Amino acid sequence: MRKLKEQRGFAQKLIGLVLAVSFVLGLSGVIYAYDYLDEDGYVIAVTLPAAIDDLNFVEYDEEALEYELPQVERPELIPARPSAHSVWVDGELIAFRAFNIGDRNFFMLRDIAYILNGSYNQFEVTWDLEINAISITTGIAYTPVGGEMPPPEDVDDIYDAWAWPGTSFVYVDGVAVYLHAYNIGGNNFFMLRDLGEALGFNVDWDEESASVLITTVPPAHIYNDELPVYEDDEDDEE
Repeated sequence: MRKLKEQRGFAQKLIGLVLAVSFVLGLSGVIYAYDYLDEDGYVIAVTLPAAIDDLNFVEYDEEALEYELPQVERPELIPARPSAHSVWVDGELIAFRAFNIGDRNFFMLRDIAYILNGSYNQFEVTWDLEINAISITTGIAYTPVGGEMPPPEDVDDIYDAWAWPGTSFVYVDGVAVYLHAYNIGGNNFFMLRDLGEALGFNVDWDEESASVLITTVPPAHIYNDELPVYEDDEDDEE
C-alpha cells in the first residue's frame, strides 16, 4: 500500500509538471497514467489547456486550474496459454512460440513471415510511419530483423494477454484489414486463420493428431498458366 501511494504521488507530481509546461506552450489533448498495481484500475486522465490566451497569470481564477479526473477502463485481461498443438508448414514440423486464446491459435507476424519466406505466400513486414501502422507487402521476400522464431514456452504456463484495441489495423498491399490480435509480453500475436485469409495461405486442423496445418497456395495466375489451352476446332462447330 505504501508503495502504491508513493507511485500515485509521483504520478500526481508528474501530471503537475506536464500541466505547467502545457500552460507555457499552449498544448492541448488528454494524458493518461495507468497504475497496474491497483486492482480497481486507478487511472488519471487530465485534459490539457487548449491555449494560454484564456488564462490570466496576474489575476487568475483558481477554478481554471481544476480539472476532472474521470476513471478510464483498463484494457481487458484475457488468460493465454502456450499452444500445445503441433504446427506443420507444407509437411514440415515447425516449433513456433504460439499461444492459445479462446480455442484459437495466435502467432507472431514476423515468425510467419520468416517461415513462409521463399514460398508462394511470402511477404514483407515493415512499419509505416505515415499511417502509424504495420504494413505488409505480399509476393516479396521477408527481411529478418532478428529475434524471429524464439523457442516455445512451457505449455503449463499461463500469461495475461491485453486485448488489442478495435481501432488498430494492419495494411496489406495498401488495404486496411482488421486482424484479431493480443499483446503478450510486449509482442503482438495475431490469429492464424486471420493471417491465412489476409495473406492467401490455408490453415487447417487435424483432429486426430491435434495439429495445425499451414499450406502455402500458388497465386491464381500460376494455376492459370498450368491449364492446357485448346484451339477452336472449326469442324466441331458444323
